[in-house]
Amino acid sequence: MKRYPCLFVAAIVLGAGFPSLASAQTETQHVAPSASQKAELTNFDLDFAGGTPQELVSSIQKAMGRPLNVIIPPSFSDVRMPPLVMRHVTVLQLFRALTSASPLLTPRYPANPTSDYIRTSYAFKTDGEPSDDSVWYFTADLPSQSTLMRRSARFFNLMPYLAQGLTVDDITTAIQTGWKMGGDSEGCELSYHKETNLLIVVGDASQFETVNGVLVALTQQTNAVLSAYLDDKKAKALAAPPTSARTETKKADK
Repeated sequence: MKRYPCLFVAAIVLGAGFPSLASAQTETQHVAPSASQKAELTNFDLDFAGGTPQELVSSIQKAMGRPLNVIIPPSFSDVRMPPLVMRHVTVLQLFRALTSASPLLTPRYPANPTSDYIRTSYAFKTDGEPSDDSVWYFTADLPSQSTLMRRSARFFNLMPYLAQGLTVDDITTAIQTGWKMGGDSEGCELSYHKETNLLIVVGDASQFETVNGVLVALTQQTNAVLSAYLDDKKAKALAAPPTSARTETKKADK
């Protein structure tokens, strides 16, 4: 009878130890994989001449020797990638570098570098731990069409051209023809202010360049006509006898 309490105590101790043992077994089953157990990304060399995101993906797949899972929305399919020469890189390294290098500032109006700037950027992204089988998606931060096509008004003095015999209709017809042939006729407005001889043009940078081009060509044409006139006048003056000689000839005739 004296031995029963000892057996009872031993049973309690052993029973208390079983949950801890079961818990330890469960924790062992859920240990996170070590860094050495993670899938290694394929290294490759890349020579890319530049192009669209899809062209870049095709070059990467060829260099890796295996498919690459990438989603490229149609709205971003025309984004231009820079030329790339890479040695012993992974897709993760390449796409991270592209993302860091992509932010680009360009003048709103190329003909006027002092104008305000437009920012563009792009990136290849994926969710979860990157691997050769990851699904990447391409995204870009691009300026809207309304931002690119911001319109403003400019004024052009037509007096020098009207003085040479040209009409306002002659000049505006040449400008509108240039717009139409270049595909820039949408959203353009022309108005002639008779009191000041100013041509008022409402449009964007490329449309203003067409107006400048027409007026520069007319200026060159006017200069050529004026130069020909002056050359002809000079030639006639050289061909005519001196004034004293003409006077002596008249006296002799009398």
